[in-house]
Amino acid sequence: MFRKLSIVAAVAALIVCSPQTPLPTHALEPVIRIYVDWGDGESSGPHSVEGKPWPDGEITHDYIWSGTYDIVVTQRWVARWSFGPNSGVLTDRRTEGRIEGFPAREVQAVVSPVPR
Repeated sequence: MFRKLSIVAAVAALIVCSPQTPLPTHALEPVIRIYVDWGDGESSGPHSVEGKPWPDGEITHDYIWSGTYDIVVTQRWVARWSFGPNSGVLTDRRTEGRIEGFPAREVQAVVSPVPR
């Protein structure tokens, strides 16, 4: 089996200000989608789940061949916002992260008898 990668990402929820602020009530509600180019010709997404560290991550990929791969993780999002009586939508926002030279190596388990 080759090395498996889990993507770590934070997915925000509704953010509303405290009523004690001197500013008008304001809120931000983002919707985030994550896309991954695994660097071996395969890609996945959109993912709407929050990423977690390996081995508990839900965004994973198995490499068929050992080698090094350049992985690109793209987060696309839109957000509804309100500030007092004003509101709107932020559209087509995007951030991108790169993992260059990610090593995928073959791992084999060997079972041998236990000496007595």
